Amino acid sequence: MQQDLFKIALDEELTASLGNTFNFREIELCVLRLIGLASTSLDSLILLEQHYGLRTALLQMQSKLVLDGRRGMEVTAASVERNRILVATANVGGPTERILPDCFIDDVHWSKTGKAPKDHRPYRWPLFHTDPVPEEYNPTLMCAELDVANLRPQLRPGDVPRRLKSKLMVIDGLNPSLGHISKVFMEEIANGLRRRPSDVLYFMTQALDHLPMNEKLESVATDYKRMPYEDLHDIVPPDLIPFYRHGSELAVRYGIGLGMLETGGVTALNELMRKLYNYLHYVSGSSDATSPGVVTIPFQGYDWFAASMFLLHQGDARRCWKFLNALARTKGAELFWPQRSLATDHAEFISPIFSLTAHCIEMVLQDALPRLSSAFQLSGCTPAQVCQQWMLQCFWNYLNWPDIQLYLACCLVLGADFPVYFCVAALRSVQKQIIERTPKQDLLAWLKERCLARFRLTPDVLSYARLLQELYGFQVRKILQI
Repeated sequence: MQQDLFKIALDEELTASLGNTFNFREIELCVLRLIGLASTSLDSLILLEQHYGLRTALLQMQSKLVLDGRRGMEVTAASVERNRILVATANVGGPTERILPDCFIDDVHWSKTGKAPKDHRPYRWPLFHTDPVPEEYNPTLMCAELDVANLRPQLRPGDVPRRLKSKLMVIDGLNPSLGHISKVFMEEIANGLRRRPSDVLYFMTQALDHLPMNEKLESVATDYKRMPYEDLHDIVPPDLIPFYRHGSELAVRYGIGLGMLETGGVTALNELMRKLYNYLHYVSGSSDATSPGVVTIPFQGYDWFAASMFLLHQGDARRCWKFLNALARTKGAELFWPQRSLATDHAEFISPIFSLTAHCIEMVLQDALPRLSSAFQLSGCTPAQVCQQWMLQCFWNYLNWPDIQLYLACCLVLGADFPVYFCVAALRSVQKQIIERTPKQDLLAWLKERCLARFRLTPDVLSYARLLQELYGFQVRKILQI
């Protein structure tokens, strides 16, 4: 049934063949809306592109609406909806890193003769039928908040400002404790830390050295590390290779737009993903690294956390692999790194982000914000539905990059339970809109699209998240087993 719906929306001949049996225009609009919502999940977007050639099909349908002998295209509800999907799926980006058109058609302003006034434009955004996306949808600067002028020189080893090193240094030159790192981290956030990727990565590296290790994974990972690389068998299924490549292309294009990557990088990111896939499956015991075997763990989607770290390391795959290799052996990493759950013993391989973190989010929300929790119950959707998607793709397409990198740093520096309080704080920031939209029955669609358009990880938001951590931390950490 689902496949038939997608065919209706992407095949105009099939739509026309329905005749008057159904109001197929309404069906087409409904399915286009469904595709738009499905594509807010980056994993679903990649699968739609692979199985249906989503963008190619939509562009072909748009090309049939070009007006003969005139510039422009025919404006219809369907063409406007397709236009929005094409713009939204072209690039990854946060609220100010890309421009998404609305679907409002102005058909009200008519002259007394009943005809449209001269030079009247019923739709203010340009429609298009070929790539690339028109310039009107590209911001002049992908991420105005990010300090990229001196980004590359700062990120070289040893280039971290002395100010940070001196702040983190304690008496007699001893290594700082995680508590001291957290204290300095909070102080630096007020000084614009979110704008300085090199400083963010420095805090993450310092915190990584203090995180508790999983003894079981530590011993298995040590055996894996001792194996000659040429003896390791590549267990990545062939049908996943195009999926990973498409995801890597999206990630690298995003990094180039931010100014954090130079041209290229897809091959390096693909190689990093392959190594992580093999490593995590071997550590989980689901396959033998030295011989072909059947992988029993279900498909988990693209590793957006690893892609985020690749961008944060400026495309240095070797340093990124070293960092992720160490992080994978720590306790609680699976709570903010979805792919890390491959190496854990969860019943039937249910993601801990859903079974543990999302459960804690709803628990804290019900106690701390009862009105908001009641609004979700009345709407028929749950916070877990939305927050799970946010965390699975590391808030890509929901937050600007400075907030994403700061969120990742908080997960390491402030604890693996931080995503719980961060999601509650994000929902609190749009509490008024959620309550207002509950009677309209469009809450889930709004939450999946642009609900965090004005949300920023400011010191006030972080202070509220820390307050929640103080109030509910003991109970949450007990459930999360960290």
